[in-house]
Amino acid sequence: MTEYINKTSLLSSNITVFGDSISKGLYLNCDKVERLNVNAVNLVGEHYGVDIVNNSAFGQTLKRVCGKGVIERYVSSLQGKDIAVLCIGGNDADYNWRDVAVNPTEFHDSKTPIAQFSLLVGQTIRQLQKKGVRVVVTSLPPVSSVRYFDNVISRHCDGDAVIRFLQNDVSNISRHQECFSNVLVQQALTNNCGFVDLRTAFLMKNNLLDYLCEDGIHPNEKGQKLIAETVIGHIEKYCAEVAAV
Repeated sequence: MTEYINKTSLLSSNITVFGDSISKGLYLNCDKVERLNVNAVNLVGEHYGVDIVNNSAFGQTLKRVCGKGVIERYVSSLQGKDIAVLCIGGNDADYNWRDVAVNPTEFHDSKTPIAQFSLLVGQTIRQLQKKGVRVVVTSLPPVSSVRYFDNVISRHCDGDAVIRFLQNDVSNISRHQECFSNVLVQQALTNNCGFVDLRTAFLMKNNLLDYLCEDGIHPNEKGQKLIAETVIGHIEKYCAEVAAV
């Protein structure tokens, strides 16, 4: 894993982030997409004096990235030492809540079923590695089930119907999302690529909600700074270990 977090390698590599609204520094404010003044990707780039290509978009799923051939176009344009960071999966885990509300007693799967998500993560990592790209995967920051339900889901569809689907336990939202984060951990280990645990950094905060926007699913500016600090701390830790060898 240290191979992927070496500072010299970092400073001389082309870095591209494949992510969603979190890595883009976006959030929802009463159904309107807003941009934070602080973005973790920019903070890390500024800290090390490197330009990071932020190939992230609001609502982005890994399923969509793969379906649109984004990875194929990326590998076809490689020019040297490259690092690809996968910060994605939250939208894959999400449901189509309007469909859920219409038929709350029926089975509904995620936008990307978890078995398919696991397959896509593994395939994407290996596809990049075969082209000599160093891959780093991050875990998903946690969500606030209550905030997401109250401030987003219930604004768009029948909240009572969604609660029936959730078996009267709104925390099913966060537990479901955690399963997708676990897939990222498992695939990083299986494929021997770099891994940065963003999730634990948030969960260790007793005041976790202070790091999340009111929509419950996006880190706020304080959360973006925590992400940047976690990434920088991870890099520095492994650089020190490499230097000590």
